[in-house]
Amino acid sequence: SQCQAVAVRLGRGYDFPYFHALGFSEEFLSCENNLCARDCFGEVIRDSTGAATLECRCGDVISGRFDTAQPFFTANGSFWTNNASDHQMPACRTQLTRARCISEGYQSIALIALKAGRQRIGLLQLNDKRKGRFTLENILLWEGLANHLAVALARFLAEETLRESEQRLMQAVNIARLGIFEHDHATGVFHHSQTFRAIYGLD
Repeated sequence: SQCQAVAVRLGRGYDFPYFHALGFSEEFLSCENNLCARDCFGEVIRDSTGAATLECRCGDVISGRFDTAQPFFTANGSFWTNNASDHQMPACRTQLTRARCISEGYQSIALIALKAGRQRIGLLQLNDKRKGRFTLENILLWEGLANHLAVALARFLAEETLRESEQRLMQAVNIARLGIFEHDHATGVFHHSQTFRAIYGLD
């Protein structure tokens, strides 16, 4: 069955903002977009390894902070509940739990880490204001789908990083007025920068 709201968070620098979302209000997305805990000076709080400390249940799942002895975590570290009001109890709350989903009226919530190998690249979030929308069986199915999604997203992010790196390199080359070229002797293909053409007067 469909959920009323779904979203994907992806790592950007040290944070995990929303990459894509449907069904959530603009106010919710604006308030919950960043997960990094900050001190009174606005500086990111880091743990003993130097990684940013992530707040919210989303941060727990992304950071791998879970206890499989608790009924609301799967063996793979996904969080799910069909009655989120139960999770306002002190035993289910941590200092880093924001619980905005609960205050917005969402009762059925599933948070599934997007993992590519050992790297946690983000989170799949499913929310519904109706109770009883999930079973363990379909959460496990979502975990399997999330694994496939994570592989595709990891490839996309790697390609995006490469494109950004190439753009920065070309900007530096153009600013420095350097002409660069590449000649493949096997194929005879010749590539060169715009600056190279300008320096040598090539059309």
